[in-house]
Amino acid sequence: MLKNKIAYKKALKIAAAYGVMLSFAISAAGCGKPKVVEDYPVSAVGEGETVTVADDTPEEQALGALEFDKELYSKENGDSLRETGVFVYDPTRIPASYIDPSNYNPDKLAFARMLLQSVHDGRKEFYVPEEMKLGQLELEGFLASVSMINPLTQSVGVEKIEDNHYAIMYFPETIGYTESTQLVDDEYVAAQKQMFIDYVEETINTTVSKDDSDIEIAEKIYRKLIEDFEVIPIMDYYMEMETGEDKFGLKNESGVEDHFISTLEMYNQKKVFDMRFSNLYYFFLDQLHIECYNVGATGKYIEQDNAALNEAMQNTNSEGWVIIKADDKAYNCDIILDYYIYHDAKENDPNCEPNLKYFGMSDATREEVWHATGGIYLNAWDSVREIPKCEEDLKKKKEDGNEETD
Repeated sequence: MLKNKIAYKKALKIAAAYGVMLSFAISAAGCGKPKVVEDYPVSAVGEGETVTVADDTPEEQALGALEFDKELYSKENGDSLRETGVFVYDPTRIPASYIDPSNYNPDKLAFARMLLQSVHDGRKEFYVPEEMKLGQLELEGFLASVSMINPLTQSVGVEKIEDNHYAIMYFPETIGYTESTQLVDDEYVAAQKQMFIDYVEETINTTVSKDDSDIEIAEKIYRKLIEDFEVIPIMDYYMEMETGEDKFGLKNESGVEDHFISTLEMYNQKKVFDMRFSNLYYFFLDQLHIECYNVGATGKYIEQDNAALNEAMQNTNSEGWVIIKADDKAYNCDIILDYYIYHDAKENDPNCEPNLKYFGMSDATREEVWHATGGIYLNAWDSVREIPKCEEDLKKKKEDGNEETD
């Protein structure tokens, strides 16, 4: 791949990271280290079978394509945290909207799980079952939708080999406008995938317990992500590409000079684009089997009593957040707003904690922060369900943005 020094080509890659270009990309745990999971079903393993997970070595041969077993991949894994007290990442977890037959029929749902498992295994190819009878355009639409199941949308790409046969590329690079290739080696990919899965499992297992209620889990994960991640405004990143500055400190650790850092690698460096933060939070909640809705709206930000927040949001004309439903009540939770307030407060008090002012809002309170001019919509991959009404605040509204909410 030739060095890409032209800003608009770099911008094209960023656009691809937001789903403008077709990419089948799912977060997956690699096989970077031995791992034993007891008393929890693994979707790619049949009853009575034994799986040995070994360290990756350069001498390993690439795994072949999985055989499509509709009965096997029709099964949904259980809630590991509630059932065993220990959370285990579920590589084939599909959000509730995909379960609705009006969105995808059972065969397509099973096929989606097989694709997710293929990426989890680090496989390099897959076959589309002939019984699926998908035309090329329908297949491309299906793959684009499957990519949205998991927020790591640019971790994986696919390329057609022949009819019904596709190659899987990890951390694909775009050459020109359409051609893609994998420049980094499989060992690096596996290590990056495992690093993220380790973070997800450790974060959940050290932050929440099976005895916590759904809303308690949602609040604790919300707080933890705010503390752990640095938000990068996407428009500022565009400007950095134009000027050649490096104020965000993203590191290319692949050893390949022309490698373009993927979303997964950003997460491992604890950095996230502002427009992706709610997606990351949604991913955690869905892994924990908490009913949630990833929503957005175009509209106008309403100034709050925090100068740093107002400055960060002043030019925003679209916003994304998560609606959580627990105990038959729904609440708006806007993680990006609480992030800006928290990091502003940290400048004066390094030991402060997120105050969660914008966690658990009613629709009325939400309207005082963000006026949706075009209505609230579900993100593209979550288009089946009806958006629940949030009729009351989870906690009494705080007049002072720096006041503790606990």
